[in-house]
Amino acid sequence: MRTVASLEEMHSRLWASGLKWAQRIEGSYVPQQALRRWGPDHAPCPFLEEGKLYLTSQGSAVVQRHILHKHGVVVAGPPPDRLIDAAGAEELRRAARDMLERSWRPLLDDPAWLQQSKYQSFGVLTLCRTLYTLEHGAVVSKRVAARWAQSTLDERWTA
Repeated sequence: MRTVASLEEMHSRLWASGLKWAQRIEGSYVPQQALRRWGPDHAPCPFLEEGKLYLTSQGSAVVQRHILHKHGVVVAGPPPDRLIDAAGAEELRRAARDMLERSWRPLLDDPAWLQQSKYQSFGVLTLCRTLYTLEHGAVVSKRVAARWAQSTLDERWTA
């Protein structure tokens, strides 16, 4: 817990720094053994969002792991595909369903969060991406998922 407290302090200072991108940083701190293949038996990991650190066991970690495996950019060290196992289509679909259940279903009971304009595009694009993953068992960018949704979904959803 000392490490988490130190991370929280560092991110609080960064958030308050006034640097251009400091308030846009999001990310997870995952131990290397959990990074290879995330499982429900792993302890919750620190996740940074909007300047706050949370401990979470999100199913979306599978999606992030998949993106790192396929598209990670190496600054130093081995390529990501040597550190992270590939996620299969069914694993990605399970993670998408889990994210819908854990993160999005509660918003249906209290939609005030999504009524804030700054979260509406995030919500729409994230749900397009989730729907694409459920349909195809693959992860694509939010832009690609939005274009797919516009060409695939009923006209009432495409505007």
